[in-house]
Amino acid sequence: MPYFRRIPKRGFTNADFRTVYHIVNVASLEERFKKGATVDAATLVESGLVSNFNNPIKVLGQGELTIKLDVTANKFSASAATKIEAAGGSVTVIEKKKWVRKYPDKPKRKPKKEATPEAAEPKVEESSETTEPTEVPQVEEQVETPDVAEIPEATDAQESDESSKPTESDSSE
Repeated sequence: MPYFRRIPKRGFTNADFRTVYHIVNVASLEERFKKGATVDAATLVESGLVSNFNNPIKVLGQGELTIKLDVTANKFSASAATKIEAAGGSVTVIEKKKWVRKYPDKPKRKPKKEATPEAAEPKVEESSETTEPTEVPQVEEQVETPDVAEIPEATDAQESDESSKPTESDSSE
């Protein structure tokens, strides 16, 4: 068996992600179009230079161009762009939108409420009868403290747990 078939095929290949272009040369543009014509994907399909719209179009600089053409394509070689512009035509590149990963929208956190000076002021109620606001009396809450008699005493079970724990004097012996 040949050596290259015996070696496992691993790694990255760009074959599935490459961009395949329809190639159009400057010489074929001069043959198919009249002076001052606008050349884009639709006119290239009509003229038969490109078979379909599936792939983007790239114009290459092979051949000579003597007529003025307004060419719109996805890519141009440097020599094709200079030849088209030297003949008096214009070059328009179709901008490809770059794919950007969209992250799922995270639920927005509500900002924490900070103590504002307005919150510290007493609330004021307005009534339609009087023009001066009246203050609402605020009642202070009293925190009840438990009586000493209500605190439970240590039970016998807790005392026996404490007596079973080793003390420092036991560990030194």
